[in-house]
Amino acid sequence: MKYDTVFPAFADRMVSRLAAIGAVGAAAAFLKWEWTVAAGFAAGVVFHILFFLYMKQRYIHWEKEKRDAAYIGQMGAALAGFRLFVEAGLAVVLWTPLSILGFLAGLLSLFPATIWARQ
Repeated sequence: MKYDTVFPAFADRMVSRLAAIGAVGAAAAFLKWEWTVAAGFAAGVVFHILFFLYMKQRYIHWEKEKRDAAYIGQMGAALAGFRLFVEAGLAVVLWTPLSILGFLAGLLSLFPATIWARQ
């Protein structure tokens, strides 16, 4: 199984699933609470969408350089681990009007998107 065919297709599915969850979730949050919660939720979802788009481009770049699967796996794991620190930094949206709970809920949208993309 080659990374150039599997991961980019998975990333495309995840982006479309996350966009759908983000739109529905932000609309529901806006109707239930207020715009700050909806905007925070949307920001959390957009964070994951941008991460998947970035990782897709990196994998395609590594494949063009003819990197072996071990290198791609190690670098992908390193970038995924670095994402946790970025998420923690982004969670400090306390000085913005965005709702921190909405943002954290948007970050949790990755779980249902992953389940949905695997079906």
